[in-house]
Amino acid sequence: MQKQPDLINDKLKSLYKSVQEEEIPERFLNMLEQLDQAEQRAAADDQDTENDD
Repeated sequence: MQKQPDLINDKLKSLYKSVQEEEIPERFLNMLEQLDQAEQRAAADDQDTENDD
C-alpha cells in the first residue's frame, strides 16, 4: 500500500498532466490576439505622441 504523501503526489501529478494536455479554448485565443493588437496600437500611439513633441 502506498504511503499517504506518495498517493497525494501521484494524484497531483496526474491532475497537473491532464491540465497541461487541455486545449486552450478558441475564444480565449481570440481574446489574447485582441489584447496583442490593442497593445501594439497603444505602443504605436505612444511613439506618435513622442514624435509630435
